[in-house]
Amino acid sequence: MKILAASLFFVFSFAITECNQTPCYTDREVTKKIESVKLTCTSTGDLTLLEDKETGSRYSVCNASDYALKDSTEYIISGIVYKVKPNERWPGTPFEITKLKN
Repeated sequence: MKILAASLFFVFSFAITECNQTPCYTDREVTKKIESVKLTCTSTGDLTLLEDKETGSRYSVCNASDYALKDSTEYIISGIVYKVKPNERWPGTPFEITKLKN
């Protein structure tokens, strides 16, 4: 019974990942927070984009290195959306993941 409980804890602890670090951006206004939205990783490496297939919104992830995101994979993600400054061009809206569920 203890082995079963320990194995279930192990499996579920890796299914949900939370990151409680300092914010990626301290000089940007938070425009909104999203909770449990299905997003698809559309690229990885130096630039990680997440796309909401329903709305067409794209997010440029600032803390992607904290997570093992895979290209063309869907995730349930919560996070913080930051404002794009008027003089900037981004491939997606600046975004910080706060919670990720596979």
